[in-house]
Amino acid sequence: MKFVKDKDIISCLEPEEALKNLLPSYESYYSIDTNPLKPFSATAFFSSNNTQYFLVKSAQISQSTSSEYVYFLCTQNLTTDYLCECAQTAWNNALAKIKPSSGHRNSDVTLIVIAKTFNPEVLKTARKIKMSKSYRFSLWGWSSFRLAGVELTSGKLIHNRLGASLLKIMNNICSKQKLININSVGGK
Repeated sequence: MKFVKDKDIISCLEPEEALKNLLPSYESYYSIDTNPLKPFSATAFFSSNNTQYFLVKSAQISQSTSSEYVYFLCTQNLTTDYLCECAQTAWNNALAKIKPSSGHRNSDVTLIVIAKTFNPEVLKTARKIKMSKSYRFSLWGWSSFRLAGVELTSGKLIHNRLGASLLKIMNNICSKQKLININSVGGK
């Protein structure tokens, strides 16, 4: 089991405060909506278009589009049923927005959970959440689901297999809060 680096600092945070520390990590590349559909506290969207040419722009070789839909969930107590329900809601909402075509490479769906406490079964359930979809046998791309979360009282981190790459971002919650606490008491 993994823990955040400075778990003493985040134990006093409320989930909404932790989200405010996390969102700046996404603001430079993502379009953020802080009034999304319920039960989410915020959503973010990223899109990238890559085109390859041969000598001149009129001789286009290939074009591919990638996108990511990120859903942020803040809650006091996370249960397995609520986690599964929110994961399915995020997945279904993002799939409705995806328009696959021959230039579509991938569209990923990410759920980031910030909770004060987790039920003990959540750790096992999070690892088992797995969703993916291919479009026309992956010729038109694919979609996959990533999950990462932090329990603020203990500093425990949860993730599914694809969400392991998000753990560095989850540690970002702690480091930003540490800087805020140090600056508020006059330190460097």
